[in-house]
Amino acid sequence: MRLLFPECYVDTVSTASSDHSAISLSLEGAITICSPRRDYFKFDACWANEDQCRNIVHRVWENNEDSFSVKVGKIRSMLGDWQRARRSQAKREERRLKSFILRLTLGPITDESCELRRKALVDLKDVMDKDEMFWLQSSRVAWLKDGDRNSSFFHKRANGRRKKNWIEGLESEGGLE
Repeated sequence: MRLLFPECYVDTVSTASSDHSAISLSLEGAITICSPRRDYFKFDACWANEDQCRNIVHRVWENNEDSFSVKVGKIRSMLGDWQRARRSQAKREERRLKSFILRLTLGPITDESCELRRKALVDLKDVMDKDEMFWLQSSRVAWLKDGDRNSSFFHKRANGRRKKNWIEGLESEGGLE
């Protein structure tokens, strides 16, 4: 295989929190020493419906001069910056909408105020749904990262869920049955 692709290099990257290893494939022949990763790139599911995300990926991918790894690095950097700005803007928008809805609720009730309140509630639901999707994926990432082995973390989560869902008995007017 080395004769067919003399410039390529394959290595594994171990992580302390998992019993799985990532495979690092260099197609450009540059052998890099992999240190334990400080951070990694992951695509958040909540980005999929965002036009700005698509535009960033499209802009970076159109550049034919950059290698695959350079493109991924640029996308990681640009999407990370975009996500931070997007989340802080979403938090401001959520506060603004909640304040606006409260002012409408406390003010006089008119057809116009009811319609404005309805639209603001729809907008607030949209902002909160995006935030919920972000946190849902973050919690799954933590579960996959910390619970992928037959570990104490996994057993504590499973047993905690069983204890939470356990019905000790039924209480009626006559007492505990």
